[in-house]
Amino acid sequence: MNNQHHGRIDLRGLTGAFREMLLTMLEQLGDFDRKTARRAWAIARKRVRVW
Repeated sequence: MNNQHHGRIDLRGLTGAFREMLLTMLEQLGDFDRKTARRAWAIARKRVRVW
């Protein structure tokens, strides 16, 4: 992840444990099944996100 002043979060550099935690949160908060959550993660990884 870049710092807060850069405004970008690179999802490719996250650890496996952190990624699994985010996928679990996505499943629970978004009411998605595991397959849908993993597909959303794959799409998000390919894009540069600016929040």
